[in-house]
Amino acid sequence: MLSHPLAALLLSQGAPGAQSRRGRLAVSRKTMAGALGCGALARRLVALSGSPGKRLRLLSWNVLADGLAQNGGFLRCPSAALEWAHRGPLIVRELLAADADILCLQEVNHFHELEASLATHGFAGAFQEKRNSPCVGLGAPADGLALFWRTSRLTLQGPPQGVFFTDSRGEALSQCALLAHFQECEGRPLLVATTHLKAKAGEECAAIRLAEARQLRALLEARSAPGAAVLCCGDFNTVLDSDPLRALLGMDAPSSLRLSAVVCPPAVDGAAYTTFKVREAGVKEAAIDHVLAAALRPVAAWAAPTRAAAGPDALPSNAFPSDHVPQVVDFSFD
Repeated sequence: MLSHPLAALLLSQGAPGAQSRRGRLAVSRKTMAGALGCGALARRLVALSGSPGKRLRLLSWNVLADGLAQNGGFLRCPSAALEWAHRGPLIVRELLAADADILCLQEVNHFHELEASLATHGFAGAFQEKRNSPCVGLGAPADGLALFWRTSRLTLQGPPQGVFFTDSRGEALSQCALLAHFQECEGRPLLVATTHLKAKAGEECAAIRLAEARQLRALLEARSAPGAAVLCCGDFNTVLDSDPLRALLGMDAPSSLRLSAVVCPPAVDGAAYTTFKVREAGVKEAAIDHVLAAALRPVAAWAAPTRAAAGPDALPSNAFPSDHVPQVVDFSFD
């Protein structure tokens, strides 16, 4: 694994006065009115366990990169609804509606605009650009991973770090992980990592995902203290019952890190998707975005939206800006 030069990793420390004037996404009163509850898609908050004490809320979401949105073959979404000018404010609405303490985002290529909007709500953030992003060839900025945290709840311990996965020759791949160490307001340490593993079907891509997952596992083991709280989340491009997720959970080799997967509850109609879209090849409904944790107890989570909530044309749509839905989980420290 190759560590990206820290000079290339963008970091903000929540300077609301300055950042609110630089490219902030305008979210109107009308737009924010729809943010009450769970944003544009009606979702239930489901208790997973009874646990006293202060809760820490995590959101993980592939927001759909600009460039990929317009060229992603989303047949039933109006073209105007795929433009960043329309989707940007909707993304901010969803992020604020979640009322989370930690925001882990994938396919971000307008980091500064999100940064400026979220800074006015008490968040600082970091960004790791992807290598060889396909968005550049589509006329959009390179996409990557973003991590935002509520500064009143979490104190950053050292600079966040982007780490690229490597192939069998040791050469950097396009995919990476973004990690940051925090101290929670009551003094407890926390390691947060977000990632976006290799996409596409086929044996070659599946093998790359497995190798990336094993490298991520080793990275988390090396960066976390024994018994420390760890959150690892993102778009893994594979289901929970797969070799890459088994590797991350330590099922294929002994490990010092005891990660567990948080399985978000299904909707009342039985839907359990994290991505739901219609393309020329047909409908894709799958659960490929996951939240893993160690030394943290999941106490509640947003259930998946119903298919009716997504609508007959699936996602994205005029009302919802991505083909993925946010994963939102409340934790308490063990």
